[in-house]
Amino acid sequence: EPEKVEYLVEGKTEGERTYKIRGAFMEAERKNRNGRIYPKSVLEKEVSRYVKEEIAEGRSVSSLDHPPAPEVKLSDACHLITDLKWDGNIVLGEARVLSTPAGMTMRALMRDGVKTGVSSRCLGSLQNGYVGENLRLLAVDVVANASAYASTVVESIVENFDFIISGNSITQVAVEKFQQDLAKNGQRKLV
Repeated sequence: EPEKVEYLVEGKTEGERTYKIRGAFMEAERKNRNGRIYPKSVLEKEVSRYVKEEIAEGRSVSSLDHPPAPEVKLSDACHLITDLKWDGNIVLGEARVLSTPAGMTMRALMRDGVKTGVSSRCLGSLQNGYVGENLRLLAVDVVANASAYASTVVESIVENFDFIISGNSITQVAVEKFQQDLAKNGQRKLV
């Protein structure tokens, strides 16, 4: 039986709230509902890469429902994964729901008590039901029915912001980070 979803709401106004989801995001060494088994060594390596290259760089966006194509599109962004860590064979995760159109839909679902799960969106080879060493984690999307048994229900959390938005300060931070990234990585031609 799936766990009950717990909703925590703090803050007096909608603008003061942060919405989060937390729970089992992936599972190793157990056949999922799609008939796949993720070997722990393969999943550990890819989760480690994802944490370093995607979460640490603020690029770990995911969608509400699996999109039809495998690539991550910012126009579909629902939440930003902020943490992945191991507990036995389970990858525990936390994500902050964004204020994008998909994120606003997710916030409404959370407020209305809708139970959700998460499902990883990956690329890689499959042999005899086992996911191969070339596994590439793209996203962990919020879905109605999760493929991993442990990811059936995630806890939804709503918390206060730890800061106050004043004027254009958020925009200035984003521009400053973009300028730092550009200086660090150089310019790239956009096609």
